[in-house]
Amino acid sequence: SAIQAAACCRRCLDMDADAFQQVMDLFPAELQARTALLNIPSLTPNEIAGILARAKETLMVRTLNLITEVQDVKSASEVLDSRTRALEVQASMDRLTGLFNRASLDDRLSDEFAHATAHGTPLSVAFIDLDRFKQINDTHGHLVGDEVLQSAARVIAGHLRQTDFIARYGGEEFIVVLPGIGADAARFVSERLLDALARHEDMSETVQSVRVTASIGLATCAADRDEFSDITALLRAAEALAALLSPQARP
Repeated sequence: SAIQAAACCRRCLDMDADAFQQVMDLFPAELQARTALLNIPSLTPNEIAGILARAKETLMVRTLNLITEVQDVKSASEVLDSRTRALEVQASMDRLTGLFNRASLDDRLSDEFAHATAHGTPLSVAFIDLDRFKQINDTHGHLVGDEVLQSAARVIAGHLRQTDFIARYGGEEFIVVLPGIGADAARFVSERLLDALARHEDMSETVQSVRVTASIGLATCAADRDEFSDITALLRAAEALAALLSPQARP
């Protein structure tokens, strides 16, 4: 207000009320002279208020547009991240059975082998080979064979711990990784899996009473023994034992 301005001039400029009034009286004429000199149009208070209102409106619109653009970019980034994760999951899974694939098995088994070696804990691997699977394909067709593989995968996975890892190794072969499990406990798990597969009578939705058996080879990396130099040696030992136990290898 004028009173506050006069008080400020008195404090800061040692200007009395009369001098302040003289300045205020000269201000409009001086302002018009300066604006004319600089070719600046003289605006009324209402015009200035209108300009400020339009400026605020423009700023608000631009701010809202910017917020929308940021949200769109964030949403697009989240969609891209989601698709990337989905592709990564797809790349790690076996499409037919829904189990992990061979590449995922190699990664997980390498990690578990390194952990077991570093901490002196046991690690067991079960190599599961479905018996006479070729006969099922030859008798009922490959579609039924696919159903049997899917059912076998569900049965095996359903009898494992959350900390265990199962992957399709290839064809009718599966690998189960049992962290922290020694030879005796691994043998118990294997017997339970064999029994579960043998008792499951609905291995195919297309053909009734299709049943399968399996051969399981076990290999254990024990804390007190240094039998296996790497995961390849561990897998080969389990696979060799499974082949030895399969019906085709028996006399």
